[in-house]
Amino acid sequence: MRKLLIWKLCLLVAFIPFRSWGLSQSDPSYWNMNRALSGVTQSAIQSRGFSASDPRIYGTLQGMGQIGLATASGAAGAAAGAGAVTLAGLTAPAWGSVVLFAAVSAVVGYTVNLAINGLVGWLFRSDQKIDESVAAGSVDPSNGITAGGQGWRASDNVNFIWGGDYTAVGNQARYNIAVRGGQGASFQPATCTQTSSYQATCGSVGVSLQSGAPGTCPSGSFWMGNSCSVYGYSVGGTYNAQTLQQAIDRISASERNKPLNPQLVAAVANQLWRQAAAVPGYQGIPYPMSNPITAAEAQTWQTANASTWPTVSDFVSPISTADPGAYSLPVDPKASTVTPATGANPGTSNASTQPQINLGSDPGIGQPTLEATPTAAQILAPILGLLPDLRSFNAGTHTSVCPRSTLSLFGQTQTMESHCTLLDNNKAVIQAAMAVSWALLALFIILSA
Repeated sequence: MRKLLIWKLCLLVAFIPFRSWGLSQSDPSYWNMNRALSGVTQSAIQSRGFSASDPRIYGTLQGMGQIGLATASGAAGAAAGAGAVTLAGLTAPAWGSVVLFAAVSAVVGYTVNLAINGLVGWLFRSDQKIDESVAAGSVDPSNGITAGGQGWRASDNVNFIWGGDYTAVGNQARYNIAVRGGQGASFQPATCTQTSSYQATCGSVGVSLQSGAPGTCPSGSFWMGNSCSVYGYSVGGTYNAQTLQQAIDRISASERNKPLNPQLVAAVANQLWRQAAAVPGYQGIPYPMSNPITAAEAQTWQTANASTWPTVSDFVSPISTADPGAYSLPVDPKASTVTPATGANPGTSNASTQPQINLGSDPGIGQPTLEATPTAAQILAPILGLLPDLRSFNAGTHTSVCPRSTLSLFGQTQTMESHCTLLDNNKAVIQAAMAVSWALLALFIILSA
């Protein structure tokens, strides 16, 4: 019995390293990228007036994760694996594959540095290729060789040069030739082309993939003669129409460890959200076509969560699509344990599965009735019928005579009527002035009531 238990424990321990690639805090290859996409998207949704508890946010993250998985799966099988990358013995798509195949070129139509303050820029083309620009002197070839294994080999007409990168090996041979000819100071690296799986050309220098490397050299160095040497030229220039793997091979270890450019995170979030919102049955928040996520919003989230922000390595590391949760976005990007946004929205339920509530017997209340709509005459009648006594008021007629005074003085009678003559001559003006005065007086009385 004890032996059987020991065997079971051994088998359990043996199979632990081979678990599927699910969301796990110990798996940095995509953990931080998923966190960043979720955090940036949720912050953008809330800044556009939606509540943080809106269940549609959950549906948005779920839809974006499904688009990410579908895009990665398509990238892995497209163009003879052009969208897949090989790293640490695993060949699979990466978040970089999603960018390449999710039509992000429609959003990022110009060269973007991979890292914050980075020295490598990528232009994602519409044909799923990459135009790469590398600042001179900034990047050393990242692939070394192992004694007895495979390596790229080129001749500088004196020695064989072995290394893990055909571009670096071919240009080092060209550099050695230029130095012997006195042109080392003006040397410019060439754009190398891989003509087959085991051959490449760098200008006039041919490079071939050979077995039986004569020695072991670390990243950034090559084997020549009897020892390893550091590459002596500046790796830089422009490399057009590269596959994802070719572009990744030129990223140095120092460049891989830099934080990822927030502009790339914003571009990926925009494309996943936009494509998810176009899927029939989508239950998330509509994509804001006129107000997309900006690089500044992504940078704000990056500043507040610098410890979990993805690096360039997280962006290009391969992810197995065997686990359906590999590209799922976490509900809470800051939690120590990630809960992928899969299944039904939290806080919601299907009404058809819930128990019915008995409201009792029908009380027999009839259908309510509405009064007849009044006519225009009925509506205006209360207004038109106000103060009916005033409508029949008649001031009557009145005739007045100008008073003439008489005065007896010194035995004579004097009649004073000059004012009557003045009034009679200006009667029309006086009548008009009095009418205005009475009208104003009546108005003041009404308004002061």
